[in-house]
Amino acid sequence: MKTQIIAALCFSFASIALAADLPEPKFRAVTIDDKIQIGYGVTTADVDGDGKPDVVLADKNQFVWYRNPTWEKFILAENLTKLDNVCIAARDIDGDGKAEIAVGGGWNPNDTTGSGAVFYLVAPKDRTQYIAYLRLKRDAAPLGVWHAQQAYFAWMLRNDPGAREVTGERDTPIGPTLYLARPIRALDRCLPCHSLPANAPATLVARYGSNNGFGWQSGEVVAAQIVSVPVAAASARASLVLRTLIISLIAMFLAIMLIINAALYMLVVRPVKQMAEVADQLSLGNTAVAEFSTRGGHEVAMLGVSLNRMHKSLDKALKMLER
Repeated sequence: MKTQIIAALCFSFASIALAADLPEPKFRAVTIDDKIQIGYGVTTADVDGDGKPDVVLADKNQFVWYRNPTWEKFILAENLTKLDNVCIAARDIDGDGKAEIAVGGGWNPNDTTGSGAVFYLVAPKDRTQYIAYLRLKRDAAPLGVWHAQQAYFAWMLRNDPGAREVTGERDTPIGPTLYLARPIRALDRCLPCHSLPANAPATLVARYGSNNGFGWQSGEVVAAQIVSVPVAAASARASLVLRTLIISLIAMFLAIMLIINAALYMLVVRPVKQMAEVADQLSLGNTAVAEFSTRGGHEVAMLGVSLNRMHKSLDKALKMLER
């Protein structure tokens, strides 16, 4: 036990002595951007996949990143909410060497339950271009580059180049929704206006600005053609069809039962009832009764014919006895 204690003390003193010999780290201040408005959140991540950590910043109205080592500034997204941006998180989730980025904004400290929005930034192939967003939490209508639904389906189709369409069900603010989405791809004739703001016509940039709708590449999925149907509407329609089918089947069943009963009465019950009445009179010795009915189904009619022959035979036999 004493040996173990002495060994532990020796190891501790050796560690302290070694740490004392290490040089004191020295840091050098580098100004990356001196025009930041607020700078609520900052982190580091490899945004462009070059193996170097870049600086990612949440400013008042913009989310930006600075490329290492030149610290050139690129806008990720801006004006996603009317209120200030507040936070940013970046991590390589899918293992492609490029960080996925989620951001938050629109927080009102006086409303801690109804304010705030979270966005997942859907990155284009060229990370230096403006990034579309996918809204993950409700908020007042954001002022982004694409509607969240467009960004969501464009992101799905972009990750599956062979997909001609995607279908399924997803949750929306109005409840579960069935969807069908088909990709809209950038054609070569689109690139003169949508590749770089510098290449676009001046009138287009003056009218729509230089932040949105650029960075397209030939064949890239830039939007999606979407058809959405609320599950509630489809369920209501299906329920109506099912209810109509059941009511129709019940009505048809009742109609068939009425027709069968009427036919059974006309072809079997009524003729047999008439035969029973005639047979009852004959059993009492009244041979003057009318003949048996020969109407009705084939078998009932044959029975009537046979009983009529019996009636005639009985009548002849009684007359012979009377002589």
